[in-house]
Amino acid sequence: MQEDWSEDSLEMPLTGNLREYSLPRILLEIKRKGVTGTLSLTSPPVTKKIYFDKGAPVFASSASDGDRFGEMLVRAGKITTQQHEKSLALLKTTGKRYGEILVALGYITPKELVGSAKYQVMEIMYSCFQLDDGIYEFQEEVLSSQEITLTISMEKLIYEGIKRLERKAAVQKDMPHPDMVFKPNDAYGIPRRNGGGFLDLNAEDSRILSLVDGERTVRQVTEEAHADSFEAMKTLYGLAFVGVIVQKGTAKKSAEAGDPAGAAGDESCMESEKTPSLSEVHNDLVKRVEDLYQQLKSMGPDELLQVDKRTELPEIKRSYYRLVKEFHPDRVYHIDDNELKYKITAIFDTITKAYKLFLDEVKRREYFDSLGKPSKPHSWKEPDRPPENVTREILLKEMFQRGMEEFKKGNFWGAVDLFKRVTSEDPQSARAWNYLSLALSKVPNKLKESEETLLKAVALDPSNSEYLTNLGLIYLKAGLKLRAKKQFEKALRLDPDDMQAKKGLQEIG
Repeated sequence: MQEDWSEDSLEMPLTGNLREYSLPRILLEIKRKGVTGTLSLTSPPVTKKIYFDKGAPVFASSASDGDRFGEMLVRAGKITTQQHEKSLALLKTTGKRYGEILVALGYITPKELVGSAKYQVMEIMYSCFQLDDGIYEFQEEVLSSQEITLTISMEKLIYEGIKRLERKAAVQKDMPHPDMVFKPNDAYGIPRRNGGGFLDLNAEDSRILSLVDGERTVRQVTEEAHADSFEAMKTLYGLAFVGVIVQKGTAKKSAEAGDPAGAAGDESCMESEKTPSLSEVHNDLVKRVEDLYQQLKSMGPDELLQVDKRTELPEIKRSYYRLVKEFHPDRVYHIDDNELKYKITAIFDTITKAYKLFLDEVKRREYFDSLGKPSKPHSWKEPDRPPENVTREILLKEMFQRGMEEFKKGNFWGAVDLFKRVTSEDPQSARAWNYLSLALSKVPNKLKESEETLLKAVALDPSNSEYLTNLGLIYLKAGLKLRAKKQFEKALRLDPDDMQAKKGLQEIG
């Protein structure tokens, strides 16, 4: 469900499902209430916690192996794998704390230890934004004293967390519609030339903010910024969420002076005649999909693309790009309506088929020459319709297959996006989690997420030796030989003929 940017309501239960309430909304609610306690986020088998003092985030912890202090230091290049393993060995024999051992061995200084510990806490907090499926629970309680506490504004945490989102669907389900118009929030009193002030915007984000003028739509801002569209949308989503920009109207002052979250929540005087509401946008899209779907069986490719014999190829391309942008299946991915998804996918496939026909100059000429004759060489009929109970299964299967194709082509980012969609729709598919992990392992700096993802596959199917072997390979790639060995040995107990596991053990020596 998309965020209603005109609705002044952050009230929500402090226990629920992350599919229903996004983490940014939960964090704003905690700040608004000014409560002290612990927010637990559980997406099996991972549990992470963020601790709050009077509504401000001060600490974080994680049960994930990938979030451990030593492994974070290795990934950050602060220490080597060999130094990490030596420190772990001393940890077991001396009983000293890991950080103390690092300082005693001269691997890092006491000052670096404090800075690295804060870095670990921040990284755990930011990693929580990647959890968009699972259970959240806030428990009010007196916090125990922590040696490392942070001083960070909730708005900065939310904005940076949103900017680190990797899955498009996680942004699409909440972000403003491309046709909406935003303006700078006058309630801030922050000069435009200072960018986002406390948010420490980089040059690219500042440029995007400078284009928000109360006239340009979200789509126009994204296009004129000449930035990656996904990154630009995350920037606008983050700026709107923390209140730096507001939907065009009359922004009110926050109840708490200088509180951008409050300013965003109090936005109420909307110019509905200029900017469509989300419900209007959704209803309009559904109507256009229904209307065009009903006409598909009687339309020729020329009618679909709105071209004729005299239309040049550049114009055909423009028409195609306009239509696929309007009827792309991703526009309804977040909507729980398999019938709508089926229809828009059928439209998209038919548009693509027509475009491929007209890309070939010979076939295009043959088609137009055939018009007016007794029969057309290219007829368009309604796609065969699957039974209702298998529509979702077919869509997921097709999406998984597309992910496999992208993976084989070496487009690992594309494969990651598709496999994440499959796991979002079918979180019980161990096979999908496994292939998502394989794709992530091919992307730089994604080993930690690859491990967490594969652990979900192992939890769903613990007797699958392939998953254990893949987990061992991830640990081996990270330089964690002891863990890798443990996984390879588990795999071989299940399947003594697993050649990859045997090879992994040989490499460890």
